[in-house]
Amino acid sequence: MRGKFFITGLSCLALLGIGQPAHALAPETELLLKLLEAKGVISADDASEFKKELVSLTEEKAEGKGPQHYPGIDGLSERRQKFEETGEAVAEGATSSKEALLSTDPEGGSMAMGSALQKLHVAGGISAGEFYATNAGPDTSGNETLLSNFLFELSGGKDDQLLGFAAAVGETSTPSVLSPPETTPDLDLEYASLSLKGYGETAVEVGLLKPDAGFEDTYTYNNANAVLGALASQQPYNAFGGKLQYAADNLNLNAAYYGKRLDGSEYAENGVAADHAWEIGIGTTFNDVSCRLYHYHIAGRRSLTGAVIEQSYKNISFALNVDWWQRDKTASNPYSRRSSIGGAFYMIPEFGKFSLPIRVEYIDQGGSEMYLDNPETKKIYAATISPTYRCTKASYIRLESSYVQATKGFADKDGEPKDDRIYLATEFGYLF
Repeated sequence: MRGKFFITGLSCLALLGIGQPAHALAPETELLLKLLEAKGVISADDASEFKKELVSLTEEKAEGKGPQHYPGIDGLSERRQKFEETGEAVAEGATSSKEALLSTDPEGGSMAMGSALQKLHVAGGISAGEFYATNAGPDTSGNETLLSNFLFELSGGKDDQLLGFAAAVGETSTPSVLSPPETTPDLDLEYASLSLKGYGETAVEVGLLKPDAGFEDTYTYNNANAVLGALASQQPYNAFGGKLQYAADNLNLNAAYYGKRLDGSEYAENGVAADHAWEIGIGTTFNDVSCRLYHYHIAGRRSLTGAVIEQSYKNISFALNVDWWQRDKTASNPYSRRSSIGGAFYMIPEFGKFSLPIRVEYIDQGGSEMYLDNPETKKIYAATISPTYRCTKASYIRLESSYVQATKGFADKDGEPKDDRIYLATEFGYLF
């Protein structure tokens, strides 16, 4: 067993010390050897012997002697990065030594149980806070304590496996800047799918699926802002269907067909739910600029065509999302205009554990009533700033404020039309 473990695990660790002074190993290698010894995977004598062998291999590598490649170290840079992250996580207390052992070499010798456990992956998050909005309308307090997101996801299967699955239960109560904070406490299935790896780089996914349209995530603990933006408020939610995907080195293509929607009221008209929808998309990266184009068509209702562009420069991330909505020509049209166009610009500077996300939005809905159902509300302007502090890699606290201007787009507690809204939020979140 020791020989097998050394070849599959510690032969990779040997090269993690390359570039260190003679007779020295990389700090993360020292840490992992101590963890292996502490957990009884190897004895103290074995640890000492392994260390000598690793130092010897390191010196040979540095001097150009001996073999320059060792068994089981394909993808060395990825493995080194994983070891470094694992060592940091253990040092910071963000993960246990057991989790570190299972994550570093899941296929080696006595780590077989770790390999079995890694076939299932748990993810998700929870967020809650206080949300306050002015001009929330009659019979609405405008001030709510919300469990804004809860999601528990279980998935299995890797990219190189034929079958995979993902399923999540939870709920999301997060409002957008255009709607007042309201509690929706129902715990339900959020998405569930089976994926089948096809020919080459293709894959097929069926079940209750998430859309690819838009920049912001429905589950907002994944976003830089606590409250959804005005533009994101009309982007599609989950629906039952099937999706065909193609992913190459620098190209991603997808095509999907959807039937019943998870939220039956989404895009419903006169009490009649949307019948079906289809979606296509393409994404690529060029000179560190990521770009996605998408088209989402709700049959007999309307269609969304949009683009997302993302880039990072030093400690600042930038993104631009543009959406163009158009009502279907076959649909009844009591509106003075069939289309609307809008954009959202995101800037997220980071300073260690502190970040300062900023979102600026502009929407020209004319008389289409795509976003706010008042024919007099032609344009929407919104700005949001969300100072965020990451207590750990998995937890955060946000203080957020937004201002929205839309002529007669809101109403006070007496039902009188108002032209603006202030949104304030404090949110705590934890990702697992």
